[in-house]
Amino acid sequence: MNRKNDKLIIICIAILVCGILSWFIVPGMYSSGIFEELEMNRAGLYDIFPVVYSAFDYKLLDVVYILLVGGCYGILSQTKGYRKLVDKTVKFIKHKEILVFIIVTLLMSLYTAMSAHILALFFIVPFIITVFLRAGYNRITAISAGFGGMFVGYLGQIYGSYGVTILNENIGTLCSDWIGPKVVLFIIAYVLFAIFSVLYMKKRKKDETKYDIYATEKLIEKDVKKKNRTKTWPVAVMLIIATLIIMIGSISWVDSFNISFFTDLHTSFQSAFKIADVPVLSSLVGVQMPALGEWETLLPNSFVFMVFTVILAIMSKLDISELFKHFGSGMKKISKVAFIYGFAHSLLYMNAEFAWSTTLINTLFGSESFNIVTLLVGAFLAMVLCVEPSYIGYTYSSILTVAFADNIVAAGVVWRLGTAIALVIGPTSFLLLAALSYADISYKRWFKYIWKFTAAFTVASLLFLGVIIYM
Repeated sequence: MNRKNDKLIIICIAILVCGILSWFIVPGMYSSGIFEELEMNRAGLYDIFPVVYSAFDYKLLDVVYILLVGGCYGILSQTKGYRKLVDKTVKFIKHKEILVFIIVTLLMSLYTAMSAHILALFFIVPFIITVFLRAGYNRITAISAGFGGMFVGYLGQIYGSYGVTILNENIGTLCSDWIGPKVVLFIIAYVLFAIFSVLYMKKRKKDETKYDIYATEKLIEKDVKKKNRTKTWPVAVMLIIATLIIMIGSISWVDSFNISFFTDLHTSFQSAFKIADVPVLSSLVGVQMPALGEWETLLPNSFVFMVFTVILAIMSKLDISELFKHFGSGMKKISKVAFIYGFAHSLLYMNAEFAWSTTLINTLFGSESFNIVTLLVGAFLAMVLCVEPSYIGYTYSSILTVAFADNIVAAGVVWRLGTAIALVIGPTSFLLLAALSYADISYKRWFKYIWKFTAAFTVASLLFLGVIIYM
């Protein structure tokens, strides 16, 4: 299989298999926890078109976010301040790459474990990947540094609401339930990921910088007078401020922590600084800008990062024509990542429209007795087939409520854990395929790298959950 196209081929094969199986397996659904067979619904060739359209329509804001981040890095990579920031960062982490890797993935994992969207920190991924590639590490390590925190954070989700909001609402649980076991699962995920990643880093180190889509040229300033040399602190400060705003905005403070401070602050901000009874600040920012902590989509993230990028471009004295040129070039470079991310969600609509996968999962559940292995496998399989954790949470919430009423909190955690494992290693994982597309890594190569960690985490998690549930 061609490495450059294997992600696309995997999705196409999966869509084809789903279409074929819809001819042989009766679709089904759950109603009040009871499985019901539906009329046979076979997928035809034309049916693929509305399915693909619906996928991109559903994930449009995510796709736009990815494209806008790419466009912004197209601009940033041309500014002297950003180039020098990369140079200094690479120099700073020299001989400390392993320690930096451990710290970066820990911070990203902790944040993702508490955030409202798994892609909230995607805007800093290109910078991280560039730094590790420039430091001489291969693409697997670079992609692990950039995306690893997202994977680990979802494996060990603590207060985060990503992918579980609908599930929690339907089964009557909260993000704050079972915090102790969730913290342990996070520690297991992070420690194992750090161990396996560091062992790999020590074994393999090869310069593959040419695969960095936002590679920056080193900034040579030997002949420039000291007072005229490029300063990195404005870029660093601006990026830190943008990062803090996005991080605060992408945590569901009310749902996860019952903290209404940012919501109240937003209400005050909306009516502050009036001139002739017109709220100036809120009008300038936009009345539709949601409060920090209420960013249910990635649109506010896109807005904040774009604003700060444009400010940096102006500070770097890029003219308007250069700004648009580099923005378009940056979007083009990341367009494959955005396309794969959106296209992978076609499987969601294939399985929603031709619901044979529900029949398959119901057969797996069998007696409906509480069994964490069956539940984990069911969630893993459902995620591989349907790719969207919110959808499968909605689809199977009624059976979880009926079959596992006595252990509903544990059932919810195990179910989410199964979807998270599929996100890390599943061949149809929208996040994984997008990450691999970014660095031009084949799925086969990633599988060889990650399967030991995934197996170790799965076994360790099942042993831990088995002890606290059955003992």
